Amino acid sequence: MTIPFIGRGKELQLIDEAITDFGKRRIIIISGEGGIGKTRLLQEVGIKYQVISSVKMLTIIDFDTPYLEIPQMFGRMFAQEFEEEGKENIFEPYLLSLYLLEQAEQSGADPLGLAHQMQEVNNKFTECFYKASQEKRLVIRFDTAEKIQESANFQRILDMMLQSSDSNIALLIAGRPFKEEYGAAKPGVEDLYQNLKSKIGEDIIKTDLHPFNKEEAKQYVEDKQLNVFLDFEEAEKNKIIELAAGNPILIDLAIELGSRDSSAQWLRKLNLEEIQYLRNSEIPEDKEKLEHIKTRFEYELVASIAGLRTKLDELAILLAYIYPLDAYSVSYILDIPIEDAEQRLKDAEQRVAFKPIVEYKPLLGYTKFSLHDAVRKLMQKYIIGEIDLDFQNELKKFDPEFMQKYLSGKIDPDQEREKFYVQRAVEMFDLRSKEMEPQIKEAQQQLALARKEMDWKSLTKLSTENDSRIRDYHICRVRMVQLIFRLDPLLGSKTLKAELKSIPEYGVVLADLKAMFGAIQEYMPALKKVDYISYADVQLVYANQLTREGEYPKVAKIYDELKEILTEPSELRFQLLMGLGSVNMATSHAEEAGKYYDDAGKLAFGIQKEDLRIKALSSLAWASRVIGDLDKSIKSYKDVLKMTDIRYNDPKQALVWKLEQARAHNGISYVLAIKNDGRSAIAHLNRAIQLRQEAYGIDSKILAQSYATAGEVYTELEKPEIALKYLGLASDIFQIQRGVDEIASNSSEKQYNQWAGKIFSVRGRAYWLLANQADKTEEEKQMNLLLAEKDLKEAVRVAIMADLPKARYRLGNIYSIQEGKEQLAIETYRQSYEDSQDTGDIFTELNSICQIARMTVLGYETDNNFSNLEIKFDAYNRKHPEVEFTIVNGRFLSYLGYLALREGRAEEASVYLNKGLGLLVEQPKLCPFSLDWQLDFFEQNVLPRSNPTLVYKVGQTILKEWEAQEKGAELWWRISSWGTPPID
Repeated sequence: MTIPFIGRGKELQLIDEAITDFGKRRIIIISGEGGIGKTRLLQEVGIKYQVISSVKMLTIIDFDTPYLEIPQMFGRMFAQEFEEEGKENIFEPYLLSLYLLEQAEQSGADPLGLAHQMQEVNNKFTECFYKASQEKRLVIRFDTAEKIQESANFQRILDMMLQSSDSNIALLIAGRPFKEEYGAAKPGVEDLYQNLKSKIGEDIIKTDLHPFNKEEAKQYVEDKQLNVFLDFEEAEKNKIIELAAGNPILIDLAIELGSRDSSAQWLRKLNLEEIQYLRNSEIPEDKEKLEHIKTRFEYELVASIAGLRTKLDELAILLAYIYPLDAYSVSYILDIPIEDAEQRLKDAEQRVAFKPIVEYKPLLGYTKFSLHDAVRKLMQKYIIGEIDLDFQNELKKFDPEFMQKYLSGKIDPDQEREKFYVQRAVEMFDLRSKEMEPQIKEAQQQLALARKEMDWKSLTKLSTENDSRIRDYHICRVRMVQLIFRLDPLLGSKTLKAELKSIPEYGVVLADLKAMFGAIQEYMPALKKVDYISYADVQLVYANQLTREGEYPKVAKIYDELKEILTEPSELRFQLLMGLGSVNMATSHAEEAGKYYDDAGKLAFGIQKEDLRIKALSSLAWASRVIGDLDKSIKSYKDVLKMTDIRYNDPKQALVWKLEQARAHNGISYVLAIKNDGRSAIAHLNRAIQLRQEAYGIDSKILAQSYATAGEVYTELEKPEIALKYLGLASDIFQIQRGVDEIASNSSEKQYNQWAGKIFSVRGRAYWLLANQADKTEEEKQMNLLLAEKDLKEAVRVAIMADLPKARYRLGNIYSIQEGKEQLAIETYRQSYEDSQDTGDIFTELNSICQIARMTVLGYETDNNFSNLEIKFDAYNRKHPEVEFTIVNGRFLSYLGYLALREGRAEEASVYLNKGLGLLVEQPKLCPFSLDWQLDFFEQNVLPRSNPTLVYKVGQTILKEWEAQEKGAELWWRISSWGTPPID
């Protein structure tokens, strides 16, 4: 029989107002100590609104479970709420993007690429969530939020949900104001409230749950005793009300656990009048005496469990040590028949001390159980584990009888029972995960068949089911590692290393590593004391995982500590330096990253580890290209090529070096194309393609990557026809076709988030180049512009964050030459400029602001003028002193010269035009933004609106400089014709 809901009228009114405020985003934080009734309040809200058609009440999501340590599971759980027979799930695009991420992880994509793809998954969740909220008022209930509120994953979940202020949602978050972790107070929902309020303001309120008042407590006691078919005397009921102080869980325990034996006898012996007197007294000694009575009351509530007289007592002891557990786990650890375990949990469900945790669609059919937090804390304080000597001494002074009962009632003071349970649990999780392996392999075969038959409707369904199996498998492995650490940190570190090698076999690497490292953190101090090298090894892998998750402040903290530990040259220090490089690359500090990669290469050379040095040089080449130090990038790639030009007898080893060579050839070809060294760029590109063609049978995608790079190279060299040919080959391998619908249904690998974005972007630029070729008819030009715009819009839609700035920049170029779309072009350039600063794409950053300068010269409203563009250009060069982007620098300097000329600044105009045109004259090109194009632009758009005498003066200054340097002689006549000489 369920106890009727009692009290909480004020809180229910606040929640009602939030839920019925349709069309608006409302968040309520429900804060309260353990056992105060937070979960019961959330349940009551669900009962009240479950039949309202305009409201979708989602199942309570309780974060008191390892299941949600796997971040992707939250999204899957959420999506499952929207499954309806015969209808497409509104979260289907999110599930598809999650599938793509898993495919990328399993194929070994680079960490930073995965981080960007993770952002795409988050974006899809946000889109689907917003769409769902427009159909019905969504009521989302989170419980035990203090367990996860510090997690970056939880913050990400909230950010995704709360991104739109007009989301039609009511979010109820329940948790403790603070939590205890490793003996220290940690932030709870109080901190969460403050953080969210600073972000979203008036949309959020907090309500604190207080203990029942006397009338509510009395009513609760009356209802509770009827529920368990007991009849307490009035005095006993009043004693419970007084001592429980309005806390529902203590009332529950007093009636359920304290009514059967000596605990009830102790309660009967208490004098009610004395308790009431002490409660009202202001005398310190009386207050202290009342607190000791309350302490004894708490003890008596759980004392009977220590006797282990019932099967539920044994279950409670087990769950105090290891939780949550289901019937299978209980059966194995206690060595009892499964039927007995099921019955115990069924009985436990009727007792308030136990907490069932229903995970979405559990594949094994078992609900997991835990103890109520308040009960576990009472048990840990009074009846299990080591004896608290301070508490013992306190009791000895005030209540010797209680002290003796405490000492004699303490079970497992030597922790042997706990160790036995933990060892059995380790065996159980290991065995259970191995029993799952055949099911996972069978499911993966079904997935492969669905992909082969291109049955995309069932693909995401199969993927979700398979992912659930894999999650159950990895949760077993995570918990096994956690428990081994608990037994022996050194053995735990060795087990962890073995798990890291096998964990990618069945599924999502990032999520499972995240859960595993999160689970072992409390044991790391002990490992550090035992073996600091093993500790450093584990922390390095953890830092790499955090880098993938984008938790850079945590990574920095780990690395700062490891710098003090790993001081000698070693492979571990090499990993530390490479990790520091990766973090700096991810946070747009490529210059700092390059220094770390350089140090890593020198260290590898010193310890004679050529394979490590190759990794460092490849990363150094990448960082150097990003910061614009193209010569250093080329040198690093050439060093890699020199070192990998080796053939081994072992075919596998030979293939490794061959692919490394291909990667270097691929990288250097793009850098050379940027430098306009077409012949060398094409030679390296062809070699990369040849090497990857030889490895085609290993993985066709790596060949497609070279074809995609070929598209980039040939567009840089302004050979769009050849670029389109290679992009077509890449597209064929990825099976990426033109059009959104075709992509969504026909892409066999479903990795277009990363590669389709690149291909669409480059193809759009190639069509733009075709449109600008002089031999094209007006009809051909318009057709190519239409194709370019279509591809680039699609690139912006699907590109990962790293590629988005470039796609937007290229789309801006299309808009800028279409009548009526000039302001759209400016806004697109501005977005590209801002995005590129966030992602560290300094080449696109410079190109975007350069195009904004061009639009300013043309007279469009860009909120810029000569002075602030000059400031931005100077700031860019100070930030990136090694940049060698000659052509775009020449363009930008020329635009600054044009603006200075228009504003009558002869000196600045002479300086900037001399520098800008001087750079371009050394880089003759025949397509857009060549010197000829730049001079035509000047003469058509600047000269007519400038002072002709001033133009003449500037032209003569430039001509004098060029004649002295014998530079650009073929253009002297053209410059000499600018403007009008002054009249003497």
